Amino acid sequence: MNHLVLLLGDAMGHGMAPALIATELRAILRASIRLGVHHRVLVESMNEQLCDDLPDGHFMTLLMGRLDRQRCLFRWISFGQAPLLLWREKSKKVEVMHAQRPPLGLMRMPADYVPEVTLFDEGDVFLALSDGFFEARNGEGSCWGLEGAKNLLRKEMESAQALATACVRCVEEFSENAPAQDDRTVLVIRRCRGEAEVGGR
Repeated sequence: MNHLVLLLGDAMGHGMAPALIATELRAILRASIRLGVHHRVLVESMNEQLCDDLPDGHFMTLLMGRLDRQRCLFRWISFGQAPLLLWREKSKKVEVMHAQRPPLGLMRMPADYVPEVTLFDEGDVFLALSDGFFEARNGEGSCWGLEGAKNLLRKEMESAQALATACVRCVEEFSENAPAQDDRTVLVIRRCRGEAEVGGR
């Protein structure tokens, strides 16, 4: 498939309630995408539904985008899902990007956003991680944090999936295999040999 719709979301809280919310929204997203519902209509409807259903102060973060693998172009919007990292191979630098909009379910808002557009050069990498990575702690109480993710991006990886697997392994080693206190989900986009590839865990 040349075009892929990519999603990474995280419902506030732990246990059954957020899991049910995430499952419900996943089903809505999949059905709506297959029916060709425009992303702005879809996101506005989802936000309205969450505003109606969730208790005050509860929310869900969401990164949603469409990847053109052949053109190596990613159009995306982030609702509270941040930080997002972009490794630029030519400059050997990591760019840190922030969410354009608040998380879904916090407030009613018009779908008047303009998606970000990321164009990948050879070797560039886009990395999205859920909070469970950034908040992982070692025995001394230090967090793996943003610097841990940046350091990992600076290492050479053979594929997007290899980087996704390395993220999980590095955090487990850093936290000495202590049980995760929050969900750990990773999404990687990488341009290799002229085409964008995707990895995740």
